Amino acid sequence: MIVAMPLLVLVRHGESEYNVQNRFSGEADLPLTEKGREQASHASKLLEGHRFDKAYTSNRQRAAETLQIILNGIRNPEIPVLKTGNLKERENGILGGVEKNEARRKYGPEKIKEWTKSFESGPPQGESGKDVMARILPLLNLQIIPDLDSGRNVIVVSHKQPVMCMVMCIERLKPENFGTIKIDNSAPLFYERINGGFRRKTG
Repeated sequence: MIVAMPLLVLVRHGESEYNVQNRFSGEADLPLTEKGREQASHASKLLEGHRFDKAYTSNRQRAAETLQIILNGIRNPEIPVLKTGNLKERENGILGGVEKNEARRKYGPEKIKEWTKSFESGPPQGESGKDVMARILPLLNLQIIPDLDSGRNVIVVSHKQPVMCMVMCIERLKPENFGTIKIDNSAPLFYERINGGFRRKTG
């Protein structure tokens, strides 16, 4: 008899208004666009056949709405959901709300790349990837992994940088690889919990 391993699914929220406007979001609490809702609905189709025992999401509406669309789509809505600021998007400081091409003109493309792709650096008055990791790790190690080790299937719907940090931890990537992690809107990432570690799977 084949025993299914506990499953962790990571999802970045669907498209938001600032994604359309090509702006840095950060702390802004933005709704999904209609396309973002369609993306979340498509994610639910990719998750058909899976059942979850617990969900985690941020305290921002674009992530929470994405999660609800997914859970409704897979007919799995009545599960515990923890909304937490630990999963909110990176604080972008002086870049928050700024159109990205305008930011490159003002601060230079190399500086923008350093602030957004480096694990160690972040924009002035904002967070670095390392700062985001510092609030992700307690949630991952003290709540999500114990849930998985208790046999629960878990879904996490968050934002680009928090999902990047979780992928970095789960796949044991080095800090210099942080900026290469690609996280698309509403594209589920599947991981099995096995032998105290994680194994990436296709669905």
